[in-house]
Amino acid sequence: MFVAEATVFWIVVLLAVGFIGFFVAVLVIMGKVLGKTFRMIFGRRRPRSSNTGAGSWLPPRACENPACGYLNRGDARYCARCGAATGRDRDTTHHG
Repeated sequence: MFVAEATVFWIVVLLAVGFIGFFVAVLVIMGKVLGKTFRMIFGRRRPRSSNTGAGSWLPPRACENPACGYLNRGDARYCARCGAATGRDRDTTHHG
């Protein structure tokens, strides 16, 4: 009788661990989906690192769209957030 009770105990423990793992995985996935959705709707006002890369010697360029105002890299021609022109393509100073 002791073997049957131990088997039932371990089956219940494994089922409990499985359910807990499943709910933790669901919560993690929901957090990632909600985080991406939040960033997609509200976006960021500034890029993570605006002073790195090829355009790091240029000051950040703000989007010309008044509803956006996103600060793009200095060499950006179009806004990374809304796609509007940043005015970079109209500059007359070209190096290269």
